[in-house]
Amino acid sequence: MSLPAFIYRVDGFTGTIVNAIICVLIAKLYLDSRRRCFLFISIGSGIGAVLIVLPEMQGGGLSEGGWYFDMVLRFVCSVIWLIGWWLFFQDYTNGIKGRSQPCAAPNGGLVTSVANLEIKERPPSAS
Repeated sequence: MSLPAFIYRVDGFTGTIVNAIICVLIAKLYLDSRRRCFLFISIGSGIGAVLIVLPEMQGGGLSEGGWYFDMVLRFVCSVIWLIGWWLFFQDYTNGIKGRSQPCAAPNGGLVTSVANLEIKERPPSAS
């Protein structure tokens, strides 16, 4: 085996392992948080792991039809991956911007929290 062929195989193997590890770890994050961004990133990584070994499963090369199938899968994988990261950054930026906080005063004014109010007298009885 020549050096370039060896490097190509090692690169493919490590790429598959990295994509598989990312797929498993991100799938675990999805199960814990149920955030859609992690689901998309995990699916994209899983497809990417398969795409790297697909030519090896075909005997080292793809036929013309196989090549088109491979390119379509790569495009779909990229779109799914980008959607996942877009959702992730959208959630992240929404978290940074901050949403309204409970008991927040309008226009940034001062307000007393409901928990800090002291009850000094009882309401009149209805009897």
